[in-house]
Amino acid sequence: KAEWGFTFHQDPSSILQQIGQSNIIITNPHQRVALDYRYDGFIGFWNESALISSEDLDVGIITAGIDYTLPITNSLPVMVESMHVLKEENALKSSSTYTAFMTSLSINMIHQIMFISNMDWDENHISNYLRWSSIYDHYSLNLILSISPKRADYNIPLEYLPKTLAGFGTGIQFMFIYNH
Repeated sequence: KAEWGFTFHQDPSSILQQIGQSNIIITNPHQRVALDYRYDGFIGFWNESALISSEDLDVGIITAGIDYTLPITNSLPVMVESMHVLKEENALKSSSTYTAFMTSLSINMIHQIMFISNMDWDENHISNYLRWSSIYDHYSLNLILSISPKRADYNIPLEYLPKTLAGFGTGIQFMFIYNH
């Protein structure tokens, strides 16, 4: 089964707007055109593409992903998604590429293990997360191990990075969640 969609939006405002989770900021009136496609079959596939244009900024974003469930144990879903961003601002061109990988394994009705890896190809940064979770009646326990680039690994002055240590270097996190 395949589905697709097309949208067009014209924003006349001059309000500062951030595009998704990126560091791209729009401050002028602009137009957005987007095309989405999804195929659910033996292997799942999706594509989300957008063009954003203003008087001093043009951005093209292409995201494509696939997923497949391997017939291992109860099942082993595997997902890979990649995004490429092309940006031209005041005649300066730049691009960036990111890829994410995720898989999870249900050990039984209570325990699950999930692994996520995220790569910034241009900066050669890789972040890895391993989560073990146990879900009981009204609460869950989560143990998360992470390995990410250190603050000094970024080509950004340290004063522009978040002050928190979360998301930098190696970490361990334990969460107790109560659902009422």
